[in-house]
Amino acid sequence: MDEKLYIRDLAKKQAETASSPIMQTRKKLWTDHYDFKNNTQPMIIFEFDTILDNIFTPELKCKEPVLRDIEYRLLKNEFLCNEIGDDRVMDDHWTVNINAWMNLLNTPVSATHAINLNGNNLGFEYNFPLKDASEYHKLGKTTFHHNFEEAQKQFDFMQNLFGDILPVRYSNGAVKWLGCMTQRLVEFMGLENMMISMYDFPDETHKIMRMISESHIEFVKFMEENNLLTLNNGNDFLGGGHYGFTSELPENKGKNGDDKIFATDIWGYSNSQESSGISPDMYGEFVFPYIQEFSELFGLNYYGCCEAVDAIYDKYVRKIRNLRGISVSPWCNEEKIGDMLKNSKTIYSRKIQPTILGGNDPFLDQKVLFEHIKTTVLASKTCKLEFIFRDHYTIHNDMEKLRTAMNITRNVIEKYKV
Repeated sequence: MDEKLYIRDLAKKQAETASSPIMQTRKKLWTDHYDFKNNTQPMIIFEFDTILDNIFTPELKCKEPVLRDIEYRLLKNEFLCNEIGDDRVMDDHWTVNINAWMNLLNTPVSATHAINLNGNNLGFEYNFPLKDASEYHKLGKTTFHHNFEEAQKQFDFMQNLFGDILPVRYSNGAVKWLGCMTQRLVEFMGLENMMISMYDFPDETHKIMRMISESHIEFVKFMEENNLLTLNNGNDFLGGGHYGFTSELPENKGKNGDDKIFATDIWGYSNSQESSGISPDMYGEFVFPYIQEFSELFGLNYYGCCEAVDAIYDKYVRKIRNLRGISVSPWCNEEKIGDMLKNSKTIYSRKIQPTILGGNDPFLDQKVLFEHIKTTVLASKTCKLEFIFRDHYTIHNDMEKLRTAMNITRNVIEKYKV
C-alpha cells in the first residue's frame, strides 16, 4: 500500500465532510449562537478526550510512525463528527501547533506519581517548592520560550503531504489555559497553604499573585511580539469546553503572514476552581483583580470550569470585559445563574453532571437525565444556552448509551425551550 496516497484519500474524505451541508449548517448555528442571534436552539457538545479509548479503537493501516499518527487523527475526526450525535463541526483544515511556553518564576514544580501494577497512572502529588506565601522571595524571574522552527518543519511536511486538499494552518493553544492563575499558586504551595496564607500572609499572597499575573500578561505580549498568536474564532476548542465560532473577532487576519495578531483579536479564558473554598469577599480581594486585569487583554472572554460561580458572579465575574460565556457547573445554583444572565450577552454554558452518563452503572437512567436536562432548560429560559458533556471517564464502551443521551437532550430542548 502506498501510505501517502492512502493518507491523501483520508484527507479528501475529511475535506468532503467539512464542506457537506450538515457541517455548513452546524458552523452557522455555532456562529449565530456566539453572536447572540435569535435563530438558534441550544447547542450540544460532547468532550471526548477522557473516554476516547472507550469509543474509538481503529485498525490502523500505516506502518510509518508519523503517517500512522496522522491516520489516527484523520480517522478520529471522521468518527467524532459522524457517530456521537452532538453538534461537532469537521475541520476544513489541518492544524500544526506552535509550541510556546514560559518557565513561571523560574520555579519548576515536580510531582510524584502513583502507578498501579499495569503501569497506569493512578494520580499524583505535587512536591511544593514553597511552604506558604511567606517564602515568596524564593521565586525567581519568569522566562519565555518558543520553538517555532519545529512548527515550521511540521507545517512544510503537512503542506507537501496534502496541503492542496486540506489547507495547513498554525494553531497556538498556549493561551487556552493561561487564565488559571490560582492553579499555579496551588502548585507552588498546596491548596490548604494557599488558603491559610490569605489569612496569615495577605501581603505576601498578593505579591505572589501579582508576580503570577504579570508573568501571564508578559507571556501574551511575548507571543504578540513574536507573531506566535493565532486566531481562535472558528472550530477551535477552548479552555472551558466551548468553541470559538463568532463573527465578532477577525476572520482572516494573519493567515497570509502580513498582519500581526493581537490578544484583542482572540478569545481569552480564565477560571479559579481552587478558590471555591474561600468566601466571595476573599475571592474579590485575592483573586478577581488579577483575573480581571488579565482578561482585559482579549477580544472576548469565557469564565469558569467546575467551580460554582453563582456566589461570585454578580459582584465580580460579570465585570470581566466582553464576557461571552460562563461555565454553569453541577455545583452552581442554576436558577440563580439564569436570573443573573437574563438580558445579558453571556452564554449559559451548562456542564452536565458526568455521573449520570459516566458513572458505575453501565445502563443509562434515561429518566434521571431527562429531568436533569429539563431543570437546566427551565432555569435558563431567558438565556442563550449550550450543553457541554465533559469529565466522563467511561461510558462502558457503549456508543448507543452516548447517542441516547444526545437524543434525550435534544428532545428536552424541543419540548421545553421556548
